[in-house]
Amino acid sequence: MKDLRILFVEDSITDVELASWELEKNGYVLTRKERVQTREDLRRAMQTETWDLIISDYSMPSFTGLEALKMVREMLPDLPYIMVSGTIGEDVAVMVMKAGANDYLMKGHLQRLAPAVAREMRDVVERKRTEEALRKSEEQLRLAQRMETVGRLAGGVAHDFNNILSVVSGYANLLQMKLAKTGSAPRELVEIEKAVVKATALVRQLLTFSRRQVVQPQVLDLGTVATDSLSMLQMVVGEDITLETSLARGLGRIKADKSQIEQVIMNLAVNAKDAMPKGGTLYIELAAENLGFDHFRQGEKPIPGKYLSITMRDTGHGIPADILPRIFEPFFTTKSEGRGTGLGLSTVYAITQQIGGNLRVESLPMVGTTFTVYFPCVPDSEAEEAELTRPERRRMASKGETILLVEDDTDLRKLTKDILVLEGYHVLEPITPQEALGFAQSKEMKIDMLLTDLVMPRMNGKDLAEAILVIRPELRVMYMSGYAPEHLMPDANLISELCFLEKPFSPAKLLGKIRGVLDALKVEKQL
Repeated sequence: MKDLRILFVEDSITDVELASWELEKNGYVLTRKERVQTREDLRRAMQTETWDLIISDYSMPSFTGLEALKMVREMLPDLPYIMVSGTIGEDVAVMVMKAGANDYLMKGHLQRLAPAVAREMRDVVERKRTEEALRKSEEQLRLAQRMETVGRLAGGVAHDFNNILSVVSGYANLLQMKLAKTGSAPRELVEIEKAVVKATALVRQLLTFSRRQVVQPQVLDLGTVATDSLSMLQMVVGEDITLETSLARGLGRIKADKSQIEQVIMNLAVNAKDAMPKGGTLYIELAAENLGFDHFRQGEKPIPGKYLSITMRDTGHGIPADILPRIFEPFFTTKSEGRGTGLGLSTVYAITQQIGGNLRVESLPMVGTTFTVYFPCVPDSEAEEAELTRPERRRMASKGETILLVEDDTDLRKLTKDILVLEGYHVLEPITPQEALGFAQSKEMKIDMLLTDLVMPRMNGKDLAEAILVIRPELRVMYMSGYAPEHLMPDANLISELCFLEKPFSPAKLLGKIRGVLDALKVEKQL
């Protein structure tokens, strides 16, 4: 049965009943029906009631069907309007359709009424569906625009904060290096360094949100990364959720960006917390598996080999079966407005795919949800090579080289100079990129390397290096920034990982990077 609320603009009660009978014969139920025949009654009816359809006569004593149609289109432009008459010809029918009527019927052929109504009701449903889809798209666009704005703000704050962190961390490390020669290492300096590490992790999250993070894949022990995340995990999930873990170390190594792995773990933990509003248990387990072709499901990358899997299982309310296929869609969320962006699980999925892994989910209502992430292990030979070539293990001693240091942040420039001078480097310290160009043009001045920030006012580090290399093509160049280079300039992908230093950096990382560039057998193509 199909319910209808119809407003008749008709002076004949008989014609109203005939039309009603024709619709009821075809399965319609008229839950609301009213007849009006004056302008005032039509206006009142449209203002006080909600109607599915208007059926109107063409000729009435008080006013015409065309006048009624004009009023309806002014007040309710989308309301279906069908004109029914037995007195007008084809030319008038065309005029009625041009005026905005949805259909025109002769009273002697009312058998066409039910199909005409069915068509208009389908059109109404389709239009509402389209409007709803458009509304959702507009909401997603507005959300994306808000996120982009907040992301830019977060990226800007993170950039400045990175410089501050570099100074704090650098001087703490510098003091430790000096005091190590005397055999004393105050515990306070160690605590300062720990706080800087936590703050650095927060900055990386801000940069991840703004999509400007530096992605630096490295060989990692997944057990170590997961274990190191536990203290922060407990703060994320709260005291009413119990963490139970089985995180063995030494099961194997993966190649990934450490901050992205931490983000995967944190996002899944937040999802579990939201599923357990009254508390519960979150189980986290790490395992190593050798997977064959028969293990992989449709849509997964069927690459057999050794994998590390991290499983996170909650005791929450579960995910309904009809929603489960959509949970990794960007912007899809079942949370109330303001409580979620719908990007948490889609980010987990994207990171997993980027690493070459697979992500699975199983859920039962009122039982809980289990997410399992599979990461491919790196071969033992690659893991051993990565261990031997870690920057901290490279020889960092200076050979008396001269470094042209260009950094617009005064405190960070001073710190970087202090670290380099302490290690035995000669440092030229121009205040601006333009002054650095003057140094490079001086033929009497020996320069072995340009160390420059990428983001600076008036001239960025890439343009500065390009100009100086015209003058000194043999010069080694190293860039530093808290942003990923590809987010700063279109051709930044030509900057090799060897020649890029991420902020904030430790003295050991700075010295290791510089030594690596200076000791390269040949000048790399950097521009």
